[in-house]
Amino acid sequence: MLFPWRVSIYLVPLSTGIIIANLITKLPDFQSPRLQKWIKISGFGVILACVLVGAIRLVLDFDKKSNIPERELFDYIYTHSASGQTYLVPTKMQDFRLATGAPAFVDFKSSPYKDSDVLEWNRRMKLADRFYQSPDCQTLHTLAASEDITHLILESDTIIPDCPNLHQVYEDPHYSLFAIQAP
Repeated sequence: MLFPWRVSIYLVPLSTGIIIANLITKLPDFQSPRLQKWIKISGFGVILACVLVGAIRLVLDFDKKSNIPERELFDYIYTHSASGQTYLVPTKMQDFRLATGAPAFVDFKSSPYKDSDVLEWNRRMKLADRFYQSPDCQTLHTLAASEDITHLILESDTIIPDCPNLHQVYEDPHYSLFAIQAP
């Protein structure tokens, strides 16, 4: 499970700069002061444009993060979570751990690197996906008992049969949070 983009954020700009510099020096009239001035101005313009685009994107990303539907749920869990709690969250809820400080059973983004840990992560992903594809009480309680899951997050439009061991502790227009009580 290699993430090549981590190295490429350094290699691609560096390589591009080297290639462009090499091509420019091979121009026949590179020594021309007019050409050198044009290259400096256009280079500065490109750098300025990249900085502006990056700054705008950063502002938009921060705005998007502050307006996600999960924000209220995350804030609630952040203030009400306790030691020993483990949350079963939709696997696409990738910011759960960072936003709440609470442990999640599994999510797609937090994938491990060690081979045996990848197998465990994959097993957990399959269990969580299987539950969220067709939620039912028996599967939930089996999962909760075998994996020490104490809380469940469901999207508000998810229908789950009336489970006697589920106690709803939070609800907003997007999500519901349930405490799973031992039978």
